[in-house]
Amino acid sequence: MEKAFNVILISFDTLRQDYLSCYGYPKPLSPNLDQLANEGVIFTDAVVNCGWTLPQHITMITGTHPLKHRVIYLRRKCSIPKSIRTLAELFQLRGYLTFGFANSNSYGGGWQYGFWRGMSYYTTVFPYNNMMELLPEAISWAFNISKGTPFFIYIHTNDTHEPFAASQPFGSKWGSKYINRYEGEINYVDYYFGSILRELKKRGLEERTLIVATSDHGTEFSEHGFQEKKLNLYEEISRVPLILKLPFQLPKGKKVKGLCETIDIAPTILDICSLPIPEWMDGKSLLPRIKDKSKPSEYVIAHTLHQIIYNYEHFSIRNSRYKFIKTIPLCKHPLKLPREVGKRFKRLNSVAKFKNGAWKELYDLKEDPLEKKNIIDLKPSIANKLEEILDKYIEMAQQAGPKASIIALTMDKNGVPQDIDTRVTIAAEIVQKVMEKGFDVQRLFIDTIVLPVKVPNAQIQASNILAAMDQIRLLAQPSPHLTIGLSNLSQGATERSLINRVFLAMAISHGLDSAIVDVLDQDLMNVVATSEMLMNKQIYSDSFLKVYAKVVH
Repeated sequence: MEKAFNVILISFDTLRQDYLSCYGYPKPLSPNLDQLANEGVIFTDAVVNCGWTLPQHITMITGTHPLKHRVIYLRRKCSIPKSIRTLAELFQLRGYLTFGFANSNSYGGGWQYGFWRGMSYYTTVFPYNNMMELLPEAISWAFNISKGTPFFIYIHTNDTHEPFAASQPFGSKWGSKYINRYEGEINYVDYYFGSILRELKKRGLEERTLIVATSDHGTEFSEHGFQEKKLNLYEEISRVPLILKLPFQLPKGKKVKGLCETIDIAPTILDICSLPIPEWMDGKSLLPRIKDKSKPSEYVIAHTLHQIIYNYEHFSIRNSRYKFIKTIPLCKHPLKLPREVGKRFKRLNSVAKFKNGAWKELYDLKEDPLEKKNIIDLKPSIANKLEEILDKYIEMAQQAGPKASIIALTMDKNGVPQDIDTRVTIAAEIVQKVMEKGFDVQRLFIDTIVLPVKVPNAQIQASNILAAMDQIRLLAQPSPHLTIGLSNLSQGATERSLINRVFLAMAISHGLDSAIVDVLDQDLMNVVATSEMLMNKQIYSDSFLKVYAKVVH
């Protein structure tokens, strides 16, 4: 049987497509990436499915859209759903040794988000910046460990992410301006990437190793008034490099034009390695595109949620010519927000009309590639058509992704604890009302708050709740399963902390998918964090779900 291919997937954080020579940049910042493109396949129109690091990297290693995997939050704990497997898990099932090398920017590799899943060896020990100079030694170690066993290596380097402070001579090689420091970072990561390529060749692994080089998003250099990253879905953020090389399997120096997206990376890797592509992946393999046997993506949809500071949600949909962008503020008076936050909203308000709760933009990327002229009033039919497709996708993604989670309160509006029968009734009423709103209820949470009593009584209370599960299931049809949730727990009560542990342990033993917890209960949060790591379960704080309970008061 033919030997399996090795895989190296490397993501250069915040690397703009148009700053690589192989994409037309005039300065020779990236000779090794350019050589990779000359010896492999380069996609000229690769774009993102999200504008910031965490959702993009989850999409990169799972082939699922951010609107489906929902690892999109900053303010609540989230992790890759159990129903979705990572590339590392899929390769590990095939006998591969799997390695992950990330850094202190947890959004590209944090343990809490599930990046470690399926990894034989995993580390985030590398520093926030200047990781690349340390990486060749680690990769050499991985080659030594493999010893003929096929390997999958995931690398996230944060060096091209601000603050731009590359080690010398790269830090000042191209000048002292802000943009020059960025150029230095690109030159820096490319240099050490070349060291890895040379080591691969030296060990005779080059011909059997698929290399995939890409980025999670670009960055801003005042194209639309600001110098930052991830805060818009314009081209300076959306367009990313995508380069693949596998000698004798992929053509040399081929440029593939037409839209492709981040969700396509995982299925493409699997297809090239002759592994099956799971049905739950949203992306499509690009291998037929490389072989000129399929057409580009007709539409690409991107989503970014800015929960902290900026408080707005971003959607975009694009085809080969037009891009439609919808921005929804998450606060009442966005134009009055201070400093740069308010300035961004004011700039947006100057180029787009605020209507029906959102700013909307339409750009003709053929005539206006820099997106300077919003033509939504000139071509409303095109904008309406794109928005219609976008809205249908959002609805479909919500139905396919994690389902609505419901919590039943254990106290009435006067703060009086309720008995188990009342909890069951409330739970059923909430489920019914939420289902009427179109949600597919997949998790039903029964709050397990109890009065401060001794632990043996807590065990009895837990037994009572578990005994009610069958009754609740009947009331909550067609909910496929039920999960116990924990919430509204007091802080500082020793007896209650012990009770919390009992309930959490019992919930885990009965197939916990996730639990709602009170962020004020630090002891419980510590238990949750430990359980998350040991059980590979998603447990998060989600106070806003309590609003569903209000419908029964």
